Amino acid sequence: MDKRKIMVYGGIPLGVSLVMVVMYFSGISVLQQIILPQLGGVYGSSERELGVLENLQNVVLLVMLGMCLRGMKIQPGMLWKVVLAGLSCFTLLVFLEEVDYGLHWYELARGIGVEDAAEVRNLHNVGGRTNAIKQVVDLGMLVFFVILPFALAKSGNRFVRHFLADRYSVLTLVIALVVSKLAHQLNDMGLSLNGIDNTNTSEFRELVTYYLCMLYYWEVILKRRWGGECERGSESVLE
Repeated sequence: MDKRKIMVYGGIPLGVSLVMVVMYFSGISVLQQIILPQLGGVYGSSERELGVLENLQNVVLLVMLGMCLRGMKIQPGMLWKVVLAGLSCFTLLVFLEEVDYGLHWYELARGIGVEDAAEVRNLHNVGGRTNAIKQVVDLGMLVFFVILPFALAKSGNRFVRHFLADRYSVLTLVIALVVSKLAHQLNDMGLSLNGIDNTNTSEFRELVTYYLCMLYYWEVILKRRWGGECERGSESVLE
C-alpha cells in the first residue's frame, strides 16, 4: 500500500470536498457566499459560476490544458504531439463550456440583468443533453478507471501499459460518489441553506472527477515518456 498515493488519490480530494460541503451547508452566510455568491439581479446560474466550487473546477481544467501544452514540447514523436494537440482542443472546449464561454463575466461587467441575459449559454445544458452526457461519462469513468486498470494490469502491450490509469483511481471515484451522496443527503434534509440556491450539489462530484482526470493527464502526459521505459505502467504515478 502506497501512502503517498493514498494521500494524492484519496486524502486531498476528500479533504477539499468535505471542507466545501461543510461551508455550503453550514448556515453561515459568509461561508456560503464563498461557495455560492448571492449577487442579485444576475442570471441565476451565474451566481454559482462565480463561486469557489465552480472556479476551482476551472483552475483544474486550465492546469490540464497546461499539461497538454507542456507534453507537446517534451514528448517525442509527431503522432503523439498531434494527439496532444487534439486533447488540448478538447480540454479547452470543456473549459469554455464550464465558464459558459465567459457569458457570466461579460454580463456581470456590463450589468446585464436576468431579463436580458442569454438563454442559451452552452452546448451541454441544451435540452436533455446534461443527463445523457452524465450517463456516458459515468459509464466511461467506470470502464476506464476501474475495470481496465485491473483487467489489463499484466498486459504485455507497451501501448496499453502507457495509457492505463493508476489503480488507485478507484479510491478517487469512491470519494466522488461518497461526497456526492453526502451533499445530496444534506440537501434533501434542507440543512442550513438559509435561502442559498441548492441546485449546486452535483458540482462537488464534478470537481473530484476533474481532479482525477488531472491526475491521469499528469501520469500519462508528463510522467511517462512515449517510446521510453514503461514497464511498470500504472504503478509509476507520482514516483
